[in-house]
Amino acid sequence: MHEVVAQLPMKKVNSDATQSIGFLSPNDFQQSIMMFNGNTS
Repeated sequence: MHEVVAQLPMKKVNSDATQSIGFLSPNDFQQSIMMFNGNTS
């Protein structure tokens, strides 16, 4: 999970994603990552 975030080109997105972890359950975070990866692939 952290490896995927580390590969993001924009550090601001990396920062926002890291902060969002505290407000999302693990399942919601996984869904968010999959959606984000789908949008950027």
